[in-house]
Amino acid sequence: MGDGVVDVILDHAIGVDGYPSVESVAIERVRVFPEQFQTPIYTGDAVDVWLSGAWWIGKCVGEEENAWVVFFDFKPAAVSCCKHAKAIVRKHQDSIIGPNVSHWRYCDSIWPSFSVGSRIEVLGLEPYYGSAFLGGKIRRFRTDGVNVQYDTIRTLNRRKLVSFVPHGHIRPYPLSWVGNYRPGDVLDAWDGYVWWPGLCVRMEQDRYVIRFHNRFASGTEVPVNKPNLRRSQLWSIMDGWSCWMYSRVM
Repeated sequence: MGDGVVDVILDHAIGVDGYPSVESVAIERVRVFPEQFQTPIYTGDAVDVWLSGAWWIGKCVGEEENAWVVFFDFKPAAVSCCKHAKAIVRKHQDSIIGPNVSHWRYCDSIWPSFSVGSRIEVLGLEPYYGSAFLGGKIRRFRTDGVNVQYDTIRTLNRRKLVSFVPHGHIRPYPLSWVGNYRPGDVLDAWDGYVWWPGLCVRMEQDRYVIRFHNRFASGTEVPVNKPNLRRSQLWSIMDGWSCWMYSRVM
């Protein structure tokens, strides 16, 4: 132990010699073991699930039979949302460490609550829209995702398209930011159907020239009127709304 690093004996990791593994870990990545409280869990809560010898943080998105349905942001897509026995699910807690105190608080609903009818955006899964954001609303929840009705994409018989979308490809509908833009800003441009992310490279009269990297040929530049632009924003399911930010390239 020293220089802000501690040696940790891992409970459920066995080394090649057959003994528990010892790993050097930065002190800021270590916390005391959580207190065990019998606190009710509700849909929307942050929870930990015991899997493969470790606790995985996720979001409780529902209850089925005697199990919680939990969504994980950092696990492979194939197992990102599954049912887990209630016995191996605990309510997630954060450690708050100050000069004279170290205690725990519960994390309740750190993600926005999606429901049937919620307005959302989908990171393009439909053909030709791989990097664009498509607006829509949730029609139905499924264990591994949601059925989404798109605002502007229609079927051959002119009905609004409804398709399945995995959990990891949806986000809340963006906040509205109104203001002036300048070269170097990362913006989304509306083409009448979807929002395409691009980089503002210059002004031409009263329009902004946007360089797209995943629309048409890479590097294509298109002049866009200001009413059809918005600031590109980032969102993380783990940090919720606190992760909305301007994306700026200098």
